Parts: sequence; C-alpha cells; structure tokens
Amino acid sequence: MDDAWDDVAARVALGELAGEAEVRAALAGAGALDEPRALERARAALERFWELLHDAPARALGLATVAGVAAARHQAPWSLLVELRRRQATALFALGRAGDAVDTLEGALAALMAGEADPGEARRARASLLGSLGDTRLAAGRLGPALVALEEAIALCREEGLRQALGACLSSLGNARLFAGEARAARGYYEEALGIARDEGSREGEVVNLHNLGLALHALGEVDDALDRYQDALSLARQAGDRRKAAGIEANLAQALFDQGALDEAQRHQEAALELARAADDRGLQAVALVRLAGLARERGALSEAHAMAAQADELFAALDDPRRGVAWVEQARLRLELGDAGAARALLDRALAAARALGDPRAELAALRELGRAERVAGRPEEARARLSGALELARGLEDPDLLALTRIDLTEACVQCERIAEARAHLDHAARRAAEREGSLIEAQHALGRASVARAAGELGEARAILEHLTRAARELGFLALQREATRRLTSL
Repeated sequence: MDDAWDDVAARVALGELAGEAEVRAALAGAGALDEPRALERARAALERFWELLHDAPARALGLATVAGVAAARHQAPWSLLVELRRRQATALFALGRAGDAVDTLEGALAALMAGEADPGEARRARASLLGSLGDTRLAAGRLGPALVALEEAIALCREEGLRQALGACLSSLGNARLFAGEARAARGYYEEALGIARDEGSREGEVVNLHNLGLALHALGEVDDALDRYQDALSLARQAGDRRKAAGIEANLAQALFDQGALDEAQRHQEAALELARAADDRGLQAVALVRLAGLARERGALSEAHAMAAQADELFAALDDPRRGVAWVEQARLRLELGDAGAARALLDRALAAARALGDPRAELAALRELGRAERVAGRPEEARARLSGALELARGLEDPDLLALTRIDLTEACVQCERIAEARAHLDHAARRAAEREGSLIEAQHALGRASVARAAGELGEARAILEHLTRAARELGFLALQREATRRLTSL
C-alpha cells in the first residue's frame, strides 16, 4: 500500500491521530486523500486487515481507519464502507476498547440510515452492522441494547438468506443469553450456529461455537462434555494459528479442570492462556488469566504470589476501563479473607457487587454476594452472613448452574451453623448432597464435606466430625487444595 497511507495508519496505531477528521486532514496533507486508486486499495485493506489483527491489532485499526476515510471520500459502495467500519470496530474490540467499538458501529448505522443505499443493500448492511453492534454492546456491558440489536439482526439475516451472518448473530445472541444466566437458551443458539459454520465450511465459526458450547455446558454443570468441546475448539484454534482464540479457550479449559479438582492440569492450561494472551497482545485476556492464576496460587497457599497477580490483573482491567474488573476485586477480597481482614475484603466486595449489578451480570453478582457472606462470617456476624447468602441463594436459583447452586447452599450451611440454626443447616446440606456426590473429587465435594463436619460438630457428633475432617485433610492434600487442607486441619485441631 502507498507509503502515505502506511504513515498515516501508523500514526493512528500510535494514538497520534484521534477521529476521522484528523485522519482525513493527515491524508490530505500527504496528498493521498484523492488518490485515484483509493477504492482498490481500500478493498485490498480488507484482506490485509486479518493478517495484522491477530499479531498487531493497533496496526490493523490504523489500516481500517485510513481505508475507511479514503473509501468514504470516493463514495464507495455501502457494502465496502460497512465492512471497513466493522473492521475498525473489530480492531478496537481486540484492543480492549469495547466502548469505542460501539460508538464506531452506531455511527455507521446512523450514516447508513442517512444515506441513499439500495433498499436490499441497506438491509444486508444493516444486518451486518447490527450483529457486530450487538456483540460489542455486550462486551461493553450493555445487555439490553445488545439483545435488541441481535434480535433484529437475526430477523434480517433470515429474511435475506445471509447464512454466515446468521451464524455469527446466533453465536452473539447465545453470548448475551449466557451472560444473562440463560445457559440452556444459549446452548440452542450455539448449536444452530455451529451447524451453519460446518455447512458453510467456516473453520473460524466452528472454533467460536465449539468454545461457546463448552461455556454453555460448563454453566449447566455438564463439565465432562464442556471439556470435550473446549479441547476440540483448542485443537482447531491452534491449527489455525489463532493465538487470541486459543488463549480464551485455554483459560476456560483451565477453569473447568479446576472445578474438577485437577489443579496441576488447570495450572498448566492457565499459564498457557497467559502466554498466548501476551503473544497476541490482548491485555483483557491477560487480566482474566492472571485473576485465575491468582486463585490457583491461593489454593496452593502461595499468598504473596497470588496477591501480586491479582493486583496486576486489577491494573490491567483499570487501564482498559474493562467492565470485568470486579472479578479482580473478588479475588483480592478472597486473599484478604485468607489473612482475616474482613473489613478490607468487604470494601472490595461492595465495589464488585455494585459493578456486577450495574452490568446486569448475575454470575458476577452471585460471586460477590457469596464472598460477602464469608466476610461477615469471618467478622463474627453470622446472621448478616445468612442474610447475604439467602440473597445469593435466590440469585443462584435463577441461574441454571447446579454447581453454583450447590456451593451457595454449602455456604449457607456454614452460616446457619454459626447462627445455631442446625435444622436449617442440615436442610441446605441435604439439598447440596446429590450434586456433591455427582462431582466426586471436585471442590464441591470437598466443600460439602466441610459442611458435613460443621453440622456434625454442632450436633455434638464429634467422632463423626473428626472422621470427616481427617479424610478431607488427606484428600485435599492429594488434590493440591492446600487452602482447603489448612482449613480442615484448623477445624480438626479445634475439636
């Protein structure tokens, strides 16, 4: 591409030029704005964009921005203008700038409505823009507007017979439903999208939807099936050399392994996720991997290491103005609770709870409420803990995740024991028993055993409590749950 275009694109990538007016002025100053072959070069930019995106998203953004400004100057067809705007938004999203990506797509929709495109072309362009807009609104934490955009996009795609676009929109709608806690609905959208991807021979679509299916199955508590989908998606992503997608898949695969009690494997895959995210220069994914690595370090008892990684994740989220920052606050709170600092933990968790509610993210809200319950217990306020956890239980019932429901009931068991509500504690424990039995060797089974020991001790059944804790101490040590082992040992020595 012409050196002037490259020079201006490089300035966009470095952040020296902000907004299309400045880009237009820079191109004009270089004598490149009225280049006769601008449309040909803009079309070439569509191909070159994908070559840059995975390894150099800032350069991809610069390229798409320059090509878009030049194409608009030469009254390019709407199909080209829309694709260039979508490329800009994609690059912004990859750079962690979801809000700017939303603004770019909303601007493109406004321009489309104000233009004079052929009605059929306009409908196809609108479907494409709405699909991307729904995806980026969701990433920016705007669930309601995301659903509106995606429902309209899917209707347009079906009417116009846009199969590939329909698959992408179905996948995005699945993401929105999963975010809202509707994993079964999400699973249906992902399965339809996966079928379309395979029919169309889209390897990228297959990767995305296999990964998404893994997420839905994981949320539904079908962890073995989720692991199979993650492995399939990871294999395809690695074959394609897509480090960003591979990083996200590795992170979720690691979380599923952690939930099954396979800490060593979880550690290996989470470290791979961090390495891939760094290679792809995706700071958002780096932050996610660091939070989860902090949790693994905490389970191993490496609290200093965990604190450092959680703080680094928080800094990355803050720099990106990422709405997921609350997950770092929750992990930092857990670390504070390990040190017995309930006050500092509550301050972090209050912020995380407010952020989750502002986003409309029920899973994040549940995580904050559960840890707030624990903080109240550590502070010696069991009735307040019970109230917090009762709210968490109502939220967990609205989700479709049997693991989260069981863990919340186990949390309530501990609070009820402290409140001397033994019958209520037994009831919660009994409700969680079936899921704990189904998840043999997992953290849920271990936590359920702790609850059983607490109820047995409160009922004066000290021999039963001792037997449970002795077994749990050995099992936790074998599994590598050292934090759990320490807690079981502490309770055992206090009998």
